[in-house]
Amino acid sequence: MSSVRKEKSGGMNYPFVPTAEPSVRSSGEVFLPDEPINLMRTGQFLRVPVIMGSGSNEAKMSAQSMNKSASNWRNVNKNFENNVPLDLGLARGSEQSLEVEELIKQFYYNGEDISSSTVQEYSNVSPEHIG
Repeated sequence: MSSVRKEKSGGMNYPFVPTAEPSVRSSGEVFLPDEPINLMRTGQFLRVPVIMGSGSNEAKMSAQSMNKSASNWRNVNKNFENNVPLDLGLARGSEQSLEVEELIKQFYYNGEDISSSTVQEYSNVSPEHIG
């Protein structure tokens, strides 16, 4: 399964992506003159170690859209182990990974399943996936 299909099956939705700004339509300075992949391939970017950020309630719209179907929440709960950061080096399904999954669920959701009653918590946690 492709990562995009996995995201969709988990109910995740990322409608806002980097978009090239043609200079013809831009009245000021162009921030993104071409598709990001083209800029990367041609080396037209600043080499900065890391840039990250998020805002409060950044994922609220996405979280609220999850209420359209109970299956969205079931999929998130079924695949909750995806919240365990890969950089911990834990194999998916391993005892350690499942323990971390439970710790995350306990810390952010008081051990409860994610549902329409935890939309605020879900929207608070989602931006933390950036890190």
